Amino acid sequence: KKYKLSIEHIVPQNPKDSKVVSEVSILPKITEEFEELYLHSLGNLTLDPLSANQSKSNSDFDEKNSKYFQKAPFKIQNELEEFINPDNNKWDEYSISKRANKILEFALTNWKIIN
Repeated sequence: KKYKLSIEHIVPQNPKDSKVVSEVSILPKITEEFEELYLHSLGNLTLDPLSANQSKSNSDFDEKNSKYFQKAPFKIQNELEEFINPDNNKWDEYSISKRANKILEFALTNWKIIN
């Protein structure tokens, strides 16, 4: 379990089932359009270790405390607050698109493309 990862939705199909978000009030209402265009988007997915709950419970309060998201041992999850929409303080379409673009930019800049 220590080295196994799961892929988690930041906005899950059921907000009560979120393993990533600690403050569900920032999540959007899931409409048909949101589900079709954003729910399974790269920007709405994150890696989470299967042992994350164990590591989170072993951290001191300041390290694991976050206003909106659960903390994890990976930067990819701990930087989620940077993408919150500043206009409405929500994790929404803006957040997902901005994060997807950042991930794509990182991949294109840092990974060799094989033709």
